Amino acid sequence: MNFPKLVSRHPLSFDYEDGLVRTNRDNAITAIVAATIRRHPELCDTGTDNIDNEIELLLPEATTWVHKHIELTRTHDGMQLSDSAQLERLLHYKIRKALQKKHKIFTEGQKRGSRAPEAGVFPDRWWPTYPPNQLPLKWAEDLLNDTLDKFFAEIPAFNSVGVNSMTAQDLLACTAPAGPWVPPRLLLAASPSLGKTRGALERLADRFKKAWAADGDNYVRMNIVYACPTVELAKQNAETYRSFGGRCTVSLGRDYNFDKDPENTPCKIPNVVRAVQRAGIAGGIQTSLCRRRDPETGVTHFCEHFNDCAYQQQFDPTADVHFVAHSHLTHVMSEAHYGRIELLIIDESFLNHQTTKKKLIPPHALVRDPYGQMVVESMSKGINPWHAFRDAGITVGMIEDRIATLVALDEKAQPPVYPNINAKQVLKAFDPDKGWKSDPVISVLRRVRDEYKVAREGDEPIRSLAYNPEHPVADKAGTPTVAPMLYLQFRSSFKMLRKDMPVLVLDATGHSTALAELHIPDITFRRIEVERKATVLQATGFTGSMTKMQGDDAQYRDEAMHVAARFAETHPKMLIGTTKGAVEKGITPPNASSAVAHFGGIRGLNKYEGFDAVLIAGRMMPRSQDLENTARALLYDDPRPLNLTGGYGMRQSGYFMQCSIEDWESYGQAVQGGREWRPGRKGVQKPESWGVTVKCHDDPFIEAIRFQITEAEIIQMIDRPRWARRSSYGLIILLTEIPIDGVPVDVLMPYNELVGRDRPGVRLRIAYEMLGALPPPDMLLPLAEGLWPSVESIKFEMQAVKDVPTLLHAQRWYFQIRGRRGRPSCIYAVARELAADFLAKHCPEAVLADSPEPELI
Repeated sequence: MNFPKLVSRHPLSFDYEDGLVRTNRDNAITAIVAATIRRHPELCDTGTDNIDNEIELLLPEATTWVHKHIELTRTHDGMQLSDSAQLERLLHYKIRKALQKKHKIFTEGQKRGSRAPEAGVFPDRWWPTYPPNQLPLKWAEDLLNDTLDKFFAEIPAFNSVGVNSMTAQDLLACTAPAGPWVPPRLLLAASPSLGKTRGALERLADRFKKAWAADGDNYVRMNIVYACPTVELAKQNAETYRSFGGRCTVSLGRDYNFDKDPENTPCKIPNVVRAVQRAGIAGGIQTSLCRRRDPETGVTHFCEHFNDCAYQQQFDPTADVHFVAHSHLTHVMSEAHYGRIELLIIDESFLNHQTTKKKLIPPHALVRDPYGQMVVESMSKGINPWHAFRDAGITVGMIEDRIATLVALDEKAQPPVYPNINAKQVLKAFDPDKGWKSDPVISVLRRVRDEYKVAREGDEPIRSLAYNPEHPVADKAGTPTVAPMLYLQFRSSFKMLRKDMPVLVLDATGHSTALAELHIPDITFRRIEVERKATVLQATGFTGSMTKMQGDDAQYRDEAMHVAARFAETHPKMLIGTTKGAVEKGITPPNASSAVAHFGGIRGLNKYEGFDAVLIAGRMMPRSQDLENTARALLYDDPRPLNLTGGYGMRQSGYFMQCSIEDWESYGQAVQGGREWRPGRKGVQKPESWGVTVKCHDDPFIEAIRFQITEAEIIQMIDRPRWARRSSYGLIILLTEIPIDGVPVDVLMPYNELVGRDRPGVRLRIAYEMLGALPPPDMLLPLAEGLWPSVESIKFEMQAVKDVPTLLHAQRWYFQIRGRRGRPSCIYAVARELAADFLAKHCPEAVLADSPEPELI
């Protein structure tokens, strides 16, 4: 197959021009056997004891289908299939082998079929119907509800009503099974349209309402933290929870909204708070600026604003659920404010908060300490620092002793911080340039110690540190220059997490447990996908790179807006999703009803629900070096190896093409067997038939990070309108040729044609010149192999051309299939005789008609 040039190859290489499969007949017979078994759902629950009777039931039906659809004159593996005895032997063998795996056929589907729900209920649909793993809305909702119910059922405190005022911890001691209790931990990747957040909130509210009704104020307490990507989303979810009758709080940081409105923040001295936080003082803000106990007198001093402080007043002791932003996950959450947390729910991906921000440390800040000097010398020579310590006879215990000594000195040198301290005094004491800062040697030695403990084999460089001999800086006069610099970055820890804490992560695009396991050990993974009620149009020949979408040349942004304006005529409420840089460079919506949003800024938001269309203009694609640096920080204290190649590799990636039923029959991949098809059903072609070569990273962990930044953000943007719950089909336009996992495509169209660079109809002219006539799309597709992936693609191009006779310099003729009712079909040819010759060759049962009106032939 030729992926870069988008040359089609039928997945089974069927020659289907006259209705008979001639090549790859073994695959075709296997498909017929599987389809025959699927027609008998009563066999699903039977064992293998009665297999001979089941073969007797299935054999005549499969034989009839094979005679109807397979060319049998040639031999097959030494067997003459036209001989009824030999064909019966072959089918008998294949049916027996298939029945031994019939549970897999019914519940999981075949590699060319669809996946049925886990309950094993045979659907009232034929094979193939849905994209791999994508379920109808009702099935997906049932599966989601069942998954959430099972998760909460494993938490004893969650299912306690009428137990009076026991704490969740006391209840666990009474009800937990013998041995250590293993808390449930689940990463649930369910499509946005399913309402996983709503489902979780409904169960929380229902639990506490039942407890209040049964026990009043003495109900079993269970403090729950619900973490969201942003404060805005936390507020949105809190309103939803209150509408269910729940009691909750939304936790805002002391300096929340400082950048937009510094006079309107929860804390009345946010500039002082920021200065102290930036310096990294020991003890935290609550025990220094807010309230502080004098160790000599025992008197507790409070900030003058403590009693009317919005930050302090936001904590409600009667609340059961505390909504916070993801940034709170890496902070110590006071039991005085939140109680003892019994359940953690994390909504959406928390990748942005999994590592610390890159810290720049000049070497001169470390060389004052002998251990710090060893770090600088080893890094400048390209030697792993803990290797240098090991070779010098310095052990982990010696490093820990040195860290303890430096911490004691650091706390002694720290300027005093107490309630009602003069703001100017604090700002001066903790000035970023001249004020006090925590000794960076402490942080560096802690990371070296952690990696020393892991003791990875080989000569791999240290992961948490990097050295740049020519980092761009400015001298005292402001002149640009370069200087050596150390970069420090490592994984942040979830300080609230305990070993006995249940955790539920709700992330529609959760790729795997690889990233979540770093913070949440023993987490399991469950994916639930639902079909989208939308037509997907994807451009080919354009990657949508950040360089082009965000560059100084506005050509690609203008072309994206041109496409948006064109389709907004029929889909007036359109969401344009693109990179943040492209938004800043001036991509605008086509009308007042539409909107523009950037990747990474729309997770969980419902304000785009009900939009008619989504246009994806470009994609996020970070530099491979940045991805590798992130992976090094995440796995800095992990023994697993990393394949740091310094660049991307290439792989072939195929599209899942959604096809109409007629397409499937012409490809020879669906056997109807007399069963009636209902309108609107779709199948999905195997991904190997059409595809492109894409960039990927050779290391699976780093590739998982890349997916979260690239494809996952596209999927999040695509699903903002909640397609599964629409009454009519919408439109999804992808201005990038990169295949997106879980997004089957209806129409592939060259980028130049889609944006108007090339006049539509180039492929129609090629097919016309090759065949001498242009038949209807369903007849044209198998004859013009390699030009279109589906009937929908041909129809789309014909609609774009509008005047096909003028394009081809041909006339429109009509024909009708003998014995078939309905309006005549259209064929384009220069003369009636050429149209008749074409039909005689490719469709002998067709008869030319005199007009487009139906005739009885």
